[in-house]
Amino acid sequence: MKNKFLTLFILLLSTMLAYGQKLKPNSTIKAENTTFNTLGSKYGKMDVVNKNNIYYNKIPKVSGMNFSFEFAGKLSLLDAFTQVFSDDRIRQLLPETGIFITFYINPEGKILEVSFMVGENTLITAAELEKLENIIKAKISFKVHSYNANGADFFPVNYNVKYKKILDRTLLK
Repeated sequence: MKNKFLTLFILLLSTMLAYGQKLKPNSTIKAENTTFNTLGSKYGKMDVVNKNNIYYNKIPKVSGMNFSFEFAGKLSLLDAFTQVFSDDRIRQLLPETGIFITFYINPEGKILEVSFMVGENTLITAAELEKLENIIKAKISFKVHSYNANGADFFPVNYNVKYKKILDRTLLK
């Protein structure tokens, strides 16, 4: 009887800790080493941004249609997600359909920062976004195709990641 009670207590405690970092609109949430600001919108979505991100809502010095971007490694984004989320966890997230990511990259294709857009009732935690952000910044880069990047400081590149495509391993295919 004591073992069942102890097991139930540990399960409830771990659930509370995992959801203690639940993302809420218009708030500040601390993960292990990162603080995120969440900004809600009127469309049921919220932006989740590392509080140290200096590129969010900043306008690049050079913009226009003379640029195109592609991931340097076709599987790099899928690998980042599978390092953070198990298949079971992705199945839990399937009702949310996906996560919208803005990559802020320099003219050489290095990711400087990222921001996320998720549903206001997302099941994703700040700890998961912290891990995902760290892996993305460390392991993913872009090929930048430009006709004239003189004076460019950074480029925002948007990508909508569908959870179904992570689960069936067709992301970026």
